[in-house]
Amino acid sequence: MERLVLRRPRTNTSMTEADAPRCQRRFPKSTTHTPLIQRIAKSYELEFPSHQKTTEPIGDAARSKSTRYALSRGNEDHSSGTLAATTMNRIPDETYDEYSRTFHMVLLDPSYQVYTSPTGRGSVMYKIENETMVIVGDPMCAKDDLGPLLQEIEAFRHPTRLKLAFMGVGPSFVQYAETKGWDHIEFGSERVVNPMHNAVLDKQASKRMLTQCQHLLHPKQGLTMGFYAPSISGINSHLEHQLAQLYTDWRDTKGAQKSGDAQAFITAYDLFSYRRRTAFLYMSDAEGQIAGMAMLRQLGAESGFYIDPCIASASAPKGTTELLMVSSMRLLRRAEVSHLSLGVEPLADLAARGLLARAARSLYKMFTDAASVAGKKAYNDKFRPDPGLESSLYVVFPRADRKKKGLLPSFPFREAWAIMQVAHIQADDGLKGTACPRDRHVPAANYLAREEREGVPRRVWEKALVV
Repeated sequence: MERLVLRRPRTNTSMTEADAPRCQRRFPKSTTHTPLIQRIAKSYELEFPSHQKTTEPIGDAARSKSTRYALSRGNEDHSSGTLAATTMNRIPDETYDEYSRTFHMVLLDPSYQVYTSPTGRGSVMYKIENETMVIVGDPMCAKDDLGPLLQEIEAFRHPTRLKLAFMGVGPSFVQYAETKGWDHIEFGSERVVNPMHNAVLDKQASKRMLTQCQHLLHPKQGLTMGFYAPSISGINSHLEHQLAQLYTDWRDTKGAQKSGDAQAFITAYDLFSYRRRTAFLYMSDAEGQIAGMAMLRQLGAESGFYIDPCIASASAPKGTTELLMVSSMRLLRRAEVSHLSLGVEPLADLAARGLLARAARSLYKMFTDAASVAGKKAYNDKFRPDPGLESSLYVVFPRADRKKKGLLPSFPFREAWAIMQVAHIQADDGLKGTACPRDRHVPAANYLAREEREGVPRRVWEKALVV
């Protein structure tokens, strides 16, 4: 299928003198270092002194002039094996450092595109599916710039007549959406560990898991911990190939195991597409093969990290991922970093207040594997996330170009289907299972107006139950 790419319309307007000072204040002169990653790198050498060291001594003095220049340029081109920026429509480093959140993990997925405001108001990441522009994560901008940024995006997409939807936005964006009368549905939450105050690290919880971690670190096991931060040590092509191969093998294995189930909220990473803000904690076996790895991506909005993926090879001993997770928590505690995001945890079921929510609930239950959702929650619970740092995540459907017809409210079927595609929910597999039981209060989807079915596969709107 041909990929649809939005092109910025040509205009004769330029940044005004009034705009320039604001942009300069928003984006101060960039620095040439990554303090948080340096702090956890130093913590690693203190926490695991008998394990593998970083490739070079930590600190600005260890970097060559060319490396420091490359780091100052921003995003990296993975294909060239350098740290130099080559992407035109990229997210400015200053924007990322100030506003990046967990759901902006899609920055590492090459299938997503970036819109950056020409007037310096901010950036968004999006994907076009089913003739819908799906913006993923909160817009990366200041609160006062949110409205103007969305107006720019409206002008940006208007010539293509694409519909619009938002996925993975937080409570602050929902507050803005409510002022516009837009519909929103809570679909999950972001759970966060606070390493500074954590029962596991304080040895007050998950004691069996801690014992297992200590056992794996015993020299007799032949496992060695390693830490890799390209922004500090430079690029290690051989190690990157090993880490990338482990990730590919893991994804292939998961795909084979889940071939008949839903695959929701999985992002296909290009692990080394943003080296400036990522670091890797990994385990090697006695033969030097990678047994497991955890990628730590620096977050700007919370001054912390997001850990994903955290995976182990098929031959790795049991408990390898738990060891990597606990070790990451220890590094952040020593570095005095209080935010480690575990990522998105989908809800087992959606709230059903209102017709739109009940419609979404029917589709969600049809295509979401409840067992996988429960398993993710149980795994996260091992590490005792902080309830005070947990936040809800939503999908938002703007009402601007939706019509109301008859007694049946206009359901954003095209936008919902686009979000399902972006979330990698396998509808084909979901439709093979038993359909939801018909309720006398739930009309079938084929009663929808033709405009609502347009762009949606027939097998979906004929079988799905929508209210």
